[in-house]
Amino acid sequence: MDRHGPVLRDFVMEYGERLAHPHFLDMLLPLGWPSPQDFSRARFRKRWTQFVSQLMAERRAAGKNEGAPPRDLFDLMGAARDPETGEAFSDEQLGDEVATMILAGHETTATALFWALYLLALDPATQDAVAAEVTSTNVDGGLEIERLKFTRAVVDETMRLYPPAFLIARAATAPDTIAGMAVMKSSGTIRARSFRPASCRRHRRPIVLHICRSASARGSASAHILRWWRQRWRWQN
Repeated sequence: MDRHGPVLRDFVMEYGERLAHPHFLDMLLPLGWPSPQDFSRARFRKRWTQFVSQLMAERRAAGKNEGAPPRDLFDLMGAARDPETGEAFSDEQLGDEVATMILAGHETTATALFWALYLLALDPATQDAVAAEVTSTNVDGGLEIERLKFTRAVVDETMRLYPPAFLIARAATAPDTIAGMAVMKSSGTIRARSFRPASCRRHRRPIVLHICRSASARGSASAHILRWWRQRWRWQN
């Protein structure tokens, strides 16, 4: 996979810089009419699908010993079966899963890790508590993940404050009503899982509420929030 890194990086940069942003014709044209950007996206998808198929073919060619446990997520997905039909993933379905894990799985994990480290840097006491927990659960050179309760709680709080996937887009498959508003078939809807100002307002301490209103003091607010959360975690445990 290492040798495919530059090609993968080029794919991600190309889509992010040229194709991910909506074009004004995407907004003006009826839903059933493709825009010029859609044609470019279709050509990109064809090249991307061929690249993923190449990765899968090389991975399968490497093989694995009969009866050996799965080595990675690809082996697990290849061995997965539908609980109702017993069928395995088709090549197209498996390709979609692989593409999702390469892009969405990598990006969201990196984003969550970045914000977790950022918040820990703002609060040395919490940082020390996480380090101490990791050290105490290190047995024979390996971590007992299930014992990292405080570390897991810090990650959960990070994802609540800065969720990597904060918007979920869906297309209605049939007419519906949401919060009293009519939604037509094929209409696009976007649901926000978290909104930063609302996250601030959920905290009841006046000092946090006051700081969150100031964009220039956002880093200070995050430190207060994390300290407030650490106290709450100790009360509950």
